[in-house]
Amino acid sequence: MVKSIRTDGDGMFRSDIFISHCKELGIDVIDRNQELHELINTAAYIRHLDNEWNEQVRMKLNEKAKIKIVEYKPGDKFMYRKNMDGKFSSLYQGPFIVLEDLGTKVTFKSKSGRVMTASKAKIKRFLGKE
Repeated sequence: MVKSIRTDGDGMFRSDIFISHCKELGIDVIDRNQELHELINTAAYIRHLDNEWNEQVRMKLNEKAKIKIVEYKPGDKFMYRKNMDGKFSSLYQGPFIVLEDLGTKVTFKSKSGRVMTASKAKIKRFLGKE
């Protein structure tokens, strides 16, 4: 014997008389739209919790990250990381001499004589002899 009737949201089996008659007989009426709505709400809540958790993990990792502050003095030598041209090309060009440290950037004189700036993220201290 059927213990439940599922509605498909088009209004079929939705009359109050039919629902009360089904309850008298012990038959549950399940509205599919309500189930889908509950599933969507549950998924949204889970997504919200996941986003919160990811944000907390990111914040903890950022707090643990060691910030390496590199300061260059005028006269220091460095190598400049260039964009990769090919598989066998060198990664760095230089050495160049620092003219001034600007915080996140340094100024230097190129081989052609132009004064240029470079981000500290793209330079590396030169330890060799030249």
